[in-house]
Amino acid sequence: MNGVVVDLNEKTAKRDHHTPQSSLTHVSEKAIESYFHLFHLLLCLAAETPETTQKANQTINGFMAGANSKNDCPSLGYFLISALISDVEMTQEVLTAIVKETTIRNVVWVLDKKGTGNSELSYLEPSAVSKYRMRETFKASKTSYRILMFLNLFRRTAVGSPRKPLIQLRDEAFDRHGAPPRGSAKDLADSIKKIHDIDSFDGFFEEMGMAQPSPQELTSFLRQCIEDIKARRFSFVCSMRHELRSYRG
Repeated sequence: MNGVVVDLNEKTAKRDHHTPQSSLTHVSEKAIESYFHLFHLLLCLAAETPETTQKANQTINGFMAGANSKNDCPSLGYFLISALISDVEMTQEVLTAIVKETTIRNVVWVLDKKGTGNSELSYLEPSAVSKYRMRETFKASKTSYRILMFLNLFRRTAVGSPRKPLIQLRDEAFDRHGAPPRGSAKDLADSIKKIHDIDSFDGFFEEMGMAQPSPQELTSFLRQCIEDIKARRFSFVCSMRHELRSYRG
């Protein structure tokens, strides 16, 4: 399912003024229809095997309890798919945790020359607000944030608010032969174009339906993500050294 989202994101990102709007919309709608068919299969699996939903619940609850490292949760994409069949509600707290972990995992990409090469962001400036940090961090991580926005939008569209029971979602999907609800493919396709025009954290938080942090809070949050990845890497190095000492006996 994540492959469909990534592919759709890339196709939308490559559009230019020579791309006919109707062609882009058609491609987007077809991709969204495919995504709904995959979601239908996932619903069938979850409805027939309760342990699948239990595993999804454990994944999200564990994530919120602190099991959010790459060892505990190797793929945030799979985590977000789990949210589609989990009984755990996507509260502001859960969404904030997802955004934080996404930002932390992007730090290496943002700083490294093999990524976007914004090594200057490793310097934690003393000012309370850094417009440069906010602008450049979003710009460097735009693909990840776009995928988050789409998956969050799909979740709201597909499972409803409040969340419908799995059996009801599955049966409704059967009634539609796995197709999206009437009009939703076009609405989502239009939303994807809107998502790709978002170029700041302000627009991102609004699209995610999250509380808007102040510039001071956002700057502090982004700096803390830098500190967190440093701490994780230090912990990893210490762990490896300990294992090597144990191995050498």
